[in-house]
Amino acid sequence: MPRSRSHGFSLLELMMAAGITAILASIGWASCSQVLQRVRRTDARIALLRIQHAQEMYYARHNHYAATLDAGQGLALSARSDAGDYELALSTGADGQGYLATAVVSASGRQFGDHDCHSLSVDAVGTRSSTDSAGRTAAETAACW
Repeated sequence: MPRSRSHGFSLLELMMAAGITAILASIGWASCSQVLQRVRRTDARIALLRIQHAQEMYYARHNHYAATLDAGQGLALSARSDAGDYELALSTGADGQGYLATAVVSASGRQFGDHDCHSLSVDAVGTRSSTDSAGRTAAETAACW
């Protein structure tokens, strides 16, 4: 009597298919995470450009740059980016004729894993810079901006 062949998959075939699927999913997840980090950097860029614009308006009225983001003697801007992924800081020179605006990844934000572009900065003349999570100047500032 001939043996009937069962229809379906063996355990080995199922395990191989599951392993291949897991490898492909991990590659896809890593790529997706990198894309999301680049997209979320827009939050920092917009916040810094908003500070730049507010500083130029302040300078036109007072002939010096604002020293703080606060409403009192400053720009009346939030110290966090719109999405909350970055902490914003502002420093000015002693004479008020220059400034440096910085956006640093927030410890509680979604960007916390962005180690390559941990902080973004722009100064009064529009020079853009960035640093990694170790505090070193990012090799590709253009990639962060």
